[in-house]
Parts: sequence; structure tokens; C-alpha cells
Amino acid sequence: MFVNGNPLERSARFDMVCNRFPVKHGWDALALGQIFLRREYSLDQKLKCLKFYFDGGGISNLFATLTRSGSNWSLLGIALAIDLSRGGDGSYYLDKHFWYPRDGICYTKLDWRTPAGTLGIPCNEPVVLHTHHPYYRLRCAQIKNMKIVVVLRPIVQSMESKYFKLARVPDHPTEQDDREFGWEKMLSDAIEFYNGWGDAMRRNGNIHVFKYEDLLADPVGSHKEITDIWNLAIPVDCLQQAFDSVTKKEMRKRLPEEKKNSNMRVSFRSRSATIPEHRLDMIRRHLARRLRYDFGYRLP
Repeated sequence: MFVNGNPLERSARFDMVCNRFPVKHGWDALALGQIFLRREYSLDQKLKCLKFYFDGGGISNLFATLTRSGSNWSLLGIALAIDLSRGGDGSYYLDKHFWYPRDGICYTKLDWRTPAGTLGIPCNEPVVLHTHHPYYRLRCAQIKNMKIVVVLRPIVQSMESKYFKLARVPDHPTEQDDREFGWEKMLSDAIEFYNGWGDAMRRNGNIHVFKYEDLLADPVGSHKEITDIWNLAIPVDCLQQAFDSVTKKEMRKRLPEEKKNSNMRVSFRSRSATIPEHRLDMIRRHLARRLRYDFGYRLP
């Protein structure tokens, strides 16, 4: 499926073809077969995974987000708002670079291995499934019936954020970080995400697109709209209180002193800091050649 071993040289049409019958359905069938080839899973685990493929765990809400587009922030705020609406105190804490609400996160991954208990994500009564994958990589028979929210961010900004996040010292990348960062793989994944969901929207009217910058500009209003799409009926005042508590300023208060200026979860890098120019040139070339759906974002 790769030309000359380079994922960025694939035809832009590939992302559309993979959304359609029989290609996507063939991959789904292969995934089902893989479930029963897993020797490390018990028969009970395999049957639960198979059931999850067909019913999505009974969850009809899907949150598909480009990486580094605020998904953890959004889902944390929603979980806290749910907690507040139930009479909780909306508290949360940091554990191993991840923010956890008091009663556990409100989502689980849309991944057929979820019921096997091997993904390691603690959750409490999940109300939404989450993924960073394009439509055609999702293995779930119910996806066509789900209420789907897609969050996008300019691809350059997404990669820039991840580059600074994954540096050996977060927010302070070096030349070695530049050499070892998976530029081509991450760019290919981002383009797949745009093309895959752009194509899916042409045939599914139940996909709603939001932009990261709009969520930042109006956290309460935008997340009220999202949670209404999912029929969660969260009061506005609970969303207001929740998102007031998950600003960078408030999160910084919860960081250990030694991590306040360098951590993976909350970025405090300079506004002028960006990715190396030669990497930006590479990104421009491949976006111009392969990106089919830009969702109104202009090429950098």
C-alpha cells in the first residue's frame, strides 16, 4: 500500500477508496478474524471483543479528534460538568502526565480490544467513544448510526504542538528531537484523518465538525452544542464551572512544582516557537499534493 516504502507518496484517492465497500468491510472482517487468533485472550474476552465490534458497547456517541486538538481538555471538562450536574465537586488530579476527574474519565476508546481490558484506561460509565483515527480505520458495525463529532486543527499547528510535547524536555526540543521525531508518519496520519472524515461527511449527515480554535474561543457554548448533539443534557452553569477550572492557569496550580515549566500535559512554550523551516517546507509540499479536504484551512 506504500509506494517506494514512503507513506506520503500514496495517492490521495487511497483515503477515499478505503472508506467504501468492499475495502472497509474487508478490513473489518480481518479485524474480526484477528480477535480469535489472539492466544493471549481468553474465549470470554474474545466474545466480548466481538460483541463490542457489533454494538460499540452500547455507546452511540463518537468523538473523533485530530491529535493535539484539545481532546483531553474537552473530555476532561465534559466529565467534570457531568460530575457537577450529579452533585459532585468537579475535582481532578494529575497522574503520570494525564488529568483524571475524581470519578474517572467519561469515555473509552473505539477499539475492538477495549472489552479485553488491555488498553489500560480507567473510566466510569462512559458516555462517548473516542478516536484519533480516520473513518475507514474504525472497526465498529454501529459507526454509521452514531452521533459523531469531529474536531480539527490546522495540520501544521497539530504537528507543531506534538513536536514540542514529545521533546525529551517538553517545550524545549533540540536538533536530536528534530531528527528522531516521526515527521512523515505523523503527517501521513493527519492527512488521512482529514481526507477520511471529509469523504465520510459526503455520505453521512450525522457528522458534525468543530474547529479547535472555536472551542478555545467559546468553551462553554461550543461544548454545550457538542453535548447536546450527544443528548447529554448538561446544564450550562455546570459546563461554565467545569471549563473555568480547566484553563492553563488552573491546571498549572495542580502541577507539581518541578513540572510547572516543563511537562507533557500543559504547554507553556513561547508563542514564537515553531517547527524547523525545512520541516515546514516538507509539510507544505505534501499537503499541496495529497490533501483533498482542507475544511477551509489555507495551506501554510
